[in-house]
Amino acid sequence: MITNTIISLNGLDKSGKTTQAELSKKRNGLVEIVGSLNEMNSFPKLQGKELFDWWFNDGDSDTVVKTLAKSVNERAVYASGINSPLIIVDRGDVMFDAVYAATLATREDISLQEAEMEVSLILHDERLFLKTDADVFFAQDLHNTSIRLGQEGFNKECDLLYSRYQHMLSDALLSRKNAFTHIIDAKRSIQEINDVLQNVIISKMNNVTNHGSINKVFGFSGLSESGKSSLAQYVADEHGFTRLKIKYFTDLIREKYSYQDVIDESFLASLFVKELSHFASAHYYMGDFTIESLHGFDFTKGLADALGKKFKIAYVETSADKRVLRNALALGVTESESARLIKQKDEEKNAKGVSSIHDIADVIINNDNIIEHSYMQIDSKLVNGHLKISSTRSIPKHNLPTEYEHTLSQVVEKIKSDLKEDLYLITVTGSGGRGEIIRGWSDLDLLIVTDGKTEIVLNYINDAVNDAEIKVGTTVYTKNEFESGKVDSKTKYHLELLQDGTLTPILIADELLIPNIPSEKRKQAHSVLLPNLIHGLRRSLYNKTDFDKHVAAKTISNIMKFVLSKRDLLVKGYEQTHNTFYDSFPNCPPISSVNDLMHGVDLEDYHTECCEFIDYIVDNY
Repeated sequence: MITNTIISLNGLDKSGKTTQAELSKKRNGLVEIVGSLNEMNSFPKLQGKELFDWWFNDGDSDTVVKTLAKSVNERAVYASGINSPLIIVDRGDVMFDAVYAATLATREDISLQEAEMEVSLILHDERLFLKTDADVFFAQDLHNTSIRLGQEGFNKECDLLYSRYQHMLSDALLSRKNAFTHIIDAKRSIQEINDVLQNVIISKMNNVTNHGSINKVFGFSGLSESGKSSLAQYVADEHGFTRLKIKYFTDLIREKYSYQDVIDESFLASLFVKELSHFASAHYYMGDFTIESLHGFDFTKGLADALGKKFKIAYVETSADKRVLRNALALGVTESESARLIKQKDEEKNAKGVSSIHDIADVIINNDNIIEHSYMQIDSKLVNGHLKISSTRSIPKHNLPTEYEHTLSQVVEKIKSDLKEDLYLITVTGSGGRGEIIRGWSDLDLLIVTDGKTEIVLNYINDAVNDAEIKVGTTVYTKNEFESGKVDSKTKYHLELLQDGTLTPILIADELLIPNIPSEKRKQAHSVLLPNLIHGLRRSLYNKTDFDKHVAAKTISNIMKFVLSKRDLLVKGYEQTHNTFYDSFPNCPPISSVNDLMHGVDLEDYHTECCEFIDYIVDNY
């Protein structure tokens, strides 16, 4: 099946239709121009004065209009069978409707309105419409459009007749102005008009292509020996992406259309995405791709415009010294020779616009350190993505009971004082972060991101929490761990609450990236850890003497959350978790809520409830 983009160019004579069609062909290469009707078999083989007389003077007006329409129909059939990604048609169906009416009004010396009615009767079932993707109208004031006197066979009467036709055509076109998809001011310069037309062409080509089989595309750019291929291979190995080379598809395009010349980069990008979409449809089990190497700015920008949010640009930044050394080792040459080669390649790539790609990249990967550090950047910045959270919430605005607020203030101030610039994030999680503290039951829980030596950091944090009036639990990550998404399942849950605004940090550094972990990964983590929670609860029930209802209630709440997570239900707090769980699983044996436990529940009875709850979960999940 031929899939192409068809654009019609419309306007009065001398509005620039032919010029713009030829410029677009020169600019984009793979363009077929479907021109005048005299190339069609249905159109009379006449020229000059003979053609003029046939069109305006001789014969039957109905026959002339029908012949024009038959030639337009023939041209539509011809155009629909062309193997070219872009077809530019000189005048589309909307304009030819105007031509039919203007021709009839001129020949019969009747009003345009009368001619329109006559045309509808003459051609009521004889028109075959060409499906176009855009109909462009070059708007201009009607000026002197007369045939130049002195041409063989033409006289002043011909001049006047043709002038009347042009006025009729102008009026007919203006009445159809809203039928054109794009209107371009023909008084602009030729190049300005062509740039606007190019934008229309690229936009329509991108709209024609179905990207449904493409999930994600990561494009890698950077100077020579910056490590693009190694990082693309890491994404393929660790995240299941398929590595693709740009050259494979550009060669395919040139072979498919038997074309070897240079093509406009943005136009080539649209064709590239079209072929990539075909490839993805044929290999439906893939969907995620890396492409390398991005060198041309216009090509890269074209990919971004065509693929939208499905495309991310990763620019790999590596110092010249390291690139020279890598190249020397790879080629077995001296460092001075390697430096000469690298300089030459850099000049070539910069001439294509690589440095400009750096400015529009979604992520910048610093590849100067050990490769594992680059992998962490890939995970956090590219694969998982990240959120920007700048708002904070002061401790008093957490709506905590007095003793909890006092404890939190002391702990946070101590941690901030000790860690100083090594502290990147403090967030109250759990019931305290939601403002739902249950006095006498709830602890305070902190999520902390910091840098520094583990032993020193832990000593500082332990000093801050050990003497606190209220028990304070902490979850601590290094900046690299956190940004790369290497966090436990509970933190994955808290990240979603940060994302939806349920939790707000007390402190967050501007440079900290919050990993955007997909809900699927959270659900996967919960599925893996659910058995551990169940077995942990069962072990706590072995010895009734040591049975701790507080610990059991927290574990049961987490089990409920993990089970609900599989149903895409993200719940918060003990009460909501308990109620949502029993709304979803009404057949589960009842178990006392935290509120019930606070008001007094027999320990023996609660132990039995826990055992029955485990049996239900194990049997059903």
